Amino acid sequence: MPTQKIYDNMEHIITKLNVSYLPMDVLHGFLSAVICSPTIVLPSEWLPVLLEDENDKIDFKNIKQAEKFIGALMEFYNDILNDILNDEYSPYIRSTDDKLDPRFWCHGFSFGMTLRIDEWQDDLSDELFEYLIPIYYFADPETFIAEFGDDLAAELQADIDGLLEDLMYAVPAIYVFWNEDELLEEDDNDDWIDEPDVTSDLDDLDRISRASISPLNTGVFKVGRNEPCPCGSGKKYKNCCGRGH
Repeated sequence: MPTQKIYDNMEHIITKLNVSYLPMDVLHGFLSAVICSPTIVLPSEWLPVLLEDENDKIDFKNIKQAEKFIGALMEFYNDILNDILNDEYSPYIRSTDDKLDPRFWCHGFSFGMTLRIDEWQDDLSDELFEYLIPIYYFADPETFIAEFGDDLAAELQADIDGLLEDLMYAVPAIYVFWNEDELLEEDDNDDWIDEPDVTSDLDDLDRISRASISPLNTGVFKVGRNEPCPCGSGKKYKNCCGRGH
C-alpha cells in the first residue's frame, strides 16, 4: 500500500480538481502497470494519458495547480516503485459492501498495459500469463471466459479467495519477470537493497521531462516566460525549458 500521507495528498488533489474519471484504485493500477512494463515508459508517454479521457479532461486553473498535480503524481509513482523494491507492495483495492472489489484496480492495470501492449503480447510466456491471470479475470470475467474458455474460468471461480491472493503478489512477480537480470546484477553489487537509486534517477528524468508533458503543451493553459518553470527547477520558464521558444 502507498504511504498514507502520499496517498491522502494525491486523493485530495484529484478530488479538488474533480477528476471523476481517475479514482485512486484505477490510478494505482495504471501506475503499477507502467512501472512493471516490459520496457521503460517515460513520463512523457504516460502522463498525457492521465490528463484527459474521451469525455473529460483536467481543467487546471493556473500553473501552480498543475505543478501540484504533477508533483503529487510523481511522488505517488515513486512511492509505488519503492514498495515494489522493498517487498512492501500490495494493490490498492476498494471495498464494496464489505467485500474487496478488485475490478477497478485491474481496469487501471490493463489500461497501463496498453502503452506497451505489443511487447506484453509478444513475450506472453506461460510464467507471465500465470501472473496476469487474476488481473485479466477480475478486470472482465466475461471477456476472460470468451478468450480462455469455461473450464479455466470455472476453476478460478471455485477458488476466488485464492485468486485474490494471487493478485496481491502479481505485481512484484511481474516486475521481477521483466527486470530479473538487472536485479541480479544490482544484488551482486550489494548496494541496491539499502539504497535503491532507481527513484533518484527517475526524479531527475521527471524534472527534465515535466515541461514537455505538462498541460501547458496540451492547450489547457500557457505559462508566462517570467513565471516559474513547470519542470520544478526553480528557474524562470524563459531561462529553463522555455529557452528558445
